[in-house]
Amino acid sequence: MKQIFKYIAIAAISCSVFTSCNEDDNTGDSLINYSPVTVTLTSSENDVVLNETAIDADNGYAITVTATIDSPLPIDIIIPLTKISGTATGEDFTAGSITIPSSLTSASVTVIIHQTGNAEGDETLTIGAIDSSMIPNVSSVNAFALNVEINDDYIDYSFSMNFAWDGYVHEADEDGDHGFLPFCDMDIDFYFIVGGADSGIYDAATGSCPEELVIDSSIYADGTYMIYADLWANPYSAAGYDVSVPLTITYSHGYEGSFIPETIASPIFEYNTNDGTGAGAMVMEFEILSGVVTSVTLL
Repeated sequence: MKQIFKYIAIAAISCSVFTSCNEDDNTGDSLINYSPVTVTLTSSENDVVLNETAIDADNGYAITVTATIDSPLPIDIIIPLTKISGTATGEDFTAGSITIPSSLTSASVTVIIHQTGNAEGDETLTIGAIDSSMIPNVSSVNAFALNVEINDDYIDYSFSMNFAWDGYVHEADEDGDHGFLPFCDMDIDFYFIVGGADSGIYDAATGSCPEELVIDSSIYADGTYMIYADLWANPYSAAGYDVSVPLTITYSHGYEGSFIPETIASPIFEYNTNDGTGAGAMVMEFEILSGVVTSVTLL
């Protein structure tokens, strides 16, 4: 009997020890002690003066901002960058956040200054970190300020037009075989009419489908301008198909003050597949005032 009680006592002690050794709250890093860190921010350039006309339209102007801490932590540190002051808006820059991965002591992010094309005048921008009290595991951030001046305002006066007539007509021959005749095999050209005459600009008369035309509206005098569509070649003219070919026109203006959103209208003008070459009509007109397209009419 004494032997049985002995074994019971040993088992009870073993269970007590096992339980105490496994009273982990399963939070992983919660058992690791560390203190909030001080972050030091630096940049590849400090006071930057830019001419917007010289900023790369696709990639912008890049400035590297680096965050450094004295010693690594077992967790990631994330430092969001933000606009501190200035007249530039969110369209003018991309700031982002710097993430220092666990076990590392530094990381960088690229701040991008954009060429917007909007009429804005000279602008200023100061970028820094958000308040350190809002950044987890960070005790302080140095007094960092990336100052940017954007001068020589770039204004995008481009007026873009896209003319499309894609689609197809379904064909069945005497044997019941089926096929599709693509509308894009019909060559439709588009001419820019200035002062009632062909301007001589044939960017949208190339044989492509769709056709594209981009003009700089700032170089034209105030007045009404038109687009003429011409059926240059029609391989289906002798086939006798009585099928309409819709034309879709998409247009947009780079100038912010133009009140013209990107617009799609379809159908605007229709060619019939049994028409011969030489058929054509005015399909679009627009007004230019002070170098800016102010209204568009699809005919």
